[in-house]
Amino acid sequence: MRSTKSESVSDDQIIDNLQEIGFTLNDARVYLALVQKGQSTPAELATFCNVDRARVYDSLKRLATQHFIGQESTKSRPKYWAEDPTVVFGDVKVKLQGKIKIAQTLLESLKTRFNEPIMPHEKYWNVEGSGKIKSIIKSIIENAEVKLSLIITPDFLIEEEVPWILKTVLQRLPGFSGKKTNVQLVLPISTLEIPDKLYGYLNDLQTQGTNIFDFSSKLMPFGLYLNEKSFLFIPASEFGAMPLYESGIWIEDAKADKLLGFSHLADWFLRLTREGLLTRWHSNSGGKGKL
Repeated sequence: MRSTKSESVSDDQIIDNLQEIGFTLNDARVYLALVQKGQSTPAELATFCNVDRARVYDSLKRLATQHFIGQESTKSRPKYWAEDPTVVFGDVKVKLQGKIKIAQTLLESLKTRFNEPIMPHEKYWNVEGSGKIKSIIKSIIENAEVKLSLIITPDFLIEEEVPWILKTVLQRLPGFSGKKTNVQLVLPISTLEIPDKLYGYLNDLQTQGTNIFDFSSKLMPFGLYLNEKSFLFIPASEFGAMPLYESGIWIEDAKADKLLGFSHLADWFLRLTREGLLTRWHSNSGGKGKL
């Protein structure tokens, strides 16, 4: 069987890349489904993508307007299909190259006119797209020095690849200052079919002093990623078979009062142990750990 480099790219990575060039998450899912399945009805796409049918129609309308897909002219249950990616993304590439040239011209024109403002200490950012969210989480972990609190949403635990978020924490632990490691993780361990290799990382983290808690539902209301200087807050944007966490707020060099507020939010989440929704996780000799 012929193998190419592109075949090694996962569907999740393709969806991330589509979002990087302007697709919404649902648009990316619907488009990729059409590429893989060929002609399909909205009902078939809704089932295949696990996306609400009304949202599928919204995505199809946007994709058709941008000429990424075609549709039958019939008004009764039309089928849709993906246009040839070679043609479509050839056009996208040409447009992007044109925009790069414009950006270079603007850069040269504007940098000589720029009057740098006096910025406040804190930097606020609206964050959208799983690729950007992953990048910021890695930055928060890698720049932690004395404290790290992570409330990890289920979308980061079901990937077949190495659980990058736990691997990044494990790699950072030797760089923590102070005698006592102040790292706590909350994640829905018991309610998901997660890769076995994840348990090996959990065992190693627990052995090195990390406090690990299992949240008893995959319907987590938010994700929170916090060190002593900054935090990222990602509320759930949609609840379904798998909740969506598509956007949030990131604050760099946060002031003490804001950090304290979100630290209290993390501490409140940990107090759910008293209500039975959160359970301390312990490693054992069997490898998977126990609750």
